[in-house]
Amino acid sequence: MTGDCRITARVRSLAGTHGWAKAGVMQRGGLDAVAAHGFTCASLAQGVAFQRRTQTGGGSAHTAGPAWNAPVHVRLERRGGALTGWASRDGSVWTRIGTAAVTLPATAQAGIAVSSHADGQLAEAAFSDVVLEALVAGPG
Repeated sequence: MTGDCRITARVRSLAGTHGWAKAGVMQRGGLDAVAAHGFTCASLAQGVAFQRRTQTGGGSAHTAGPAWNAPVHVRLERRGGALTGWASRDGSVWTRIGTAAVTLPATAQAGIAVSSHADGQLAEAAFSDVVLEALVAGPG
């Protein structure tokens, strides 16, 4: 996606062997392992979170959200140079988890992501209601 955008998804289920196995929505500066990114995710045992790497090659930061597990709705919104992570139990009322300045190129990758958090072991997630939309500024 180019410019301001939002990706939303419902994490219907998540299975794995580690409490930090996670699934959610991500925007990132590229496909390299050290790319700058934002990730709003539901974990197997740690609730929802907003995680990010603010610059390519930098360290990762974490902001804990509500102690909700799947099924849960997650959202990641890009406005200017900032990413904001959101979560919702019902897809209507949203809780802001956090906002951070993240250095992404004008055109960035956006999609769903799953991490097992355990090298050599798999995690599995089911998603629905995935929506990727451009955000257009209103008049004035």
